[in-house]
Amino acid sequence: MNTVPAEMSPPAPIESYFLGPPLLSTESPHEYEAMFKALAARLKPQDEIEWLLMGDYLHQSVQIRRWRKAAVFLIEMMRKDALRTVLQSAIDDTVEDRDRWIDDYIDGWFKNGDAKQSELNILRRHGIDEGYITAQAMALRLPELDKIERMIGDFERRRTATLREFEYCRIAAFWRAPKELPAIIEAAADASLKPAIGEAA
Repeated sequence: MNTVPAEMSPPAPIESYFLGPPLLSTESPHEYEAMFKALAARLKPQDEIEWLLMGDYLHQSVQIRRWRKAAVFLIEMMRKDALRTVLQSAIDDTVEDRDRWIDDYIDGWFKNGDAKQSELNILRRHGIDEGYITAQAMALRLPELDKIERMIGDFERRRTATLREFEYCRIAAFWRAPKELPAIIEAAADASLKPAIGEAA
């Protein structure tokens, strides 16, 4: 976070907490820093607690994005298997060398744009489009995708709770007891001790 402007930098005692953000090798430190700056500019943390809460909010946001991308990658990984399943349903099993044809179709799909278009035309004759392949890929990984959705939901709840805690801290920091509060409390206490009208002293 060396490039973060001074007015958006955490206090010195906790500055090291934000160094070396917890990113995977495939994730961009520049994007993380941009998110850090945007949050700092929007939330304007006032003390160490608010900075730490902002850091938690940022980390939870990164986790949500990470799991969402993981779900996409998981579906993409299954695209070949999904295409095979769809082709097996579309090509009659009486066709000679059916498995070899399917292998050739799959190779062409992922290597040659023209071949992919040709195969799409074949599938459309059977009422199948590319959306079916995506749906099949998702179905093949449904248990893992379900777990990912639950992980995302958990991090979203944590993020909401962190923001709520940030708001509570901000409200508490801005609230100041009026100077006359002790006198008001003392007067109220005296009034409660005085006997009611008609009562014996």
